[in-house]
Amino acid sequence: MRIAIVGAGGVGGLLAGLLARAGAEVVVVARGAHADAIRARGVHVDSPLGRFTTRVASVAEDPAALVRADAVLVAVKAWQ
Repeated sequence: MRIAIVGAGGVGGLLAGLLARAGAEVVVVARGAHADAIRARGVHVDSPLGRFTTRVASVAEDPAALVRADAVLVAVKAWQ
């Protein structure tokens, strides 16, 4: 299953990390330096659920650049 995460901040990053670690194909929409960091180092999770770093399948700044997803999770600030 391919899952797209739009907004990989605190909540989106946690979901991306947990889903990727569980074996889902995760693609992330993020911007700027945040997108660059995820591409270079993966998603780092440090929570009561554990501490780990995992890679996602791809990162894009433009959602149109991603391939089709089976599910899309939107985790952005309310004003966005």
